[in-house]
Amino acid sequence: CDKMGVLVWGEIGNAYRFSVKSQLKLINEFVAEVERDYNHPSIIAWAPLNEGWGVSGAERDPKRGYYTSSLYFLIKSIDPTRLIIDDDGWWHTENNDVCTRHFYSTTNFLPATLEEEIRSHKGSVPKTYLKPYEYKGEPIIYSEIGGFGYDFKEKVEKKWGYGGLIKDPEGFFEKVLDLFKEFDARKEWIQGFCYTELYDQFQEINGLLTFDREPKFPPHKLKEKLDTMFY
Repeated sequence: CDKMGVLVWGEIGNAYRFSVKSQLKLINEFVAEVERDYNHPSIIAWAPLNEGWGVSGAERDPKRGYYTSSLYFLIKSIDPTRLIIDDDGWWHTENNDVCTRHFYSTTNFLPATLEEEIRSHKGSVPKTYLKPYEYKGEPIIYSEIGGFGYDFKEKVEKKWGYGGLIKDPEGFFEKVLDLFKEFDARKEWIQGFCYTELYDQFQEINGLLTFDREPKFPPHKLKEKLDTMFY
């Protein structure tokens, strides 16, 4: 990524349950990760938590919100040069550099306006900020979108994708393209997005490429379309 100019976020595996043990384990491992990877120019952000894993129930337990917020300051004290996302795609606190959302079209709805996104988000994921915190103008990035499963060549059990499995390459391509068009129509207030995912991960066959990195449709077709968007 450093050589090719690909921008990435530094993340880590999360705990399943909230406990003192899980807090200390994540803190120790993530601090070591930041120290190890600090000098990689491709890393533009650190994200210690994802979708509330390890802090589920933060809307009911203040301790979990305090922990989420403390991770921001801890990492910022080690690396003040990069953006920090406290809990990617889930509950944000007042200490956060990017407002992130996760969008899977079969389970929630893409807001039409910034006001709808911040004030009245509907869907399967919680509202954007833990009470009493509120949006303060941070850039908005949909850091997980898509998840369309295309049953290509993967020989795995329990193949899975949001909304069932697509059976043909054209249908898969059009589904992905239509989603990108939705984000292009909202480019005035959405600053970025990340498709889930680049390549298949075992039973998650929602990649643009297979597990062995074989494209599921000609990449140039998508590039030609994307070159006309987001500008």
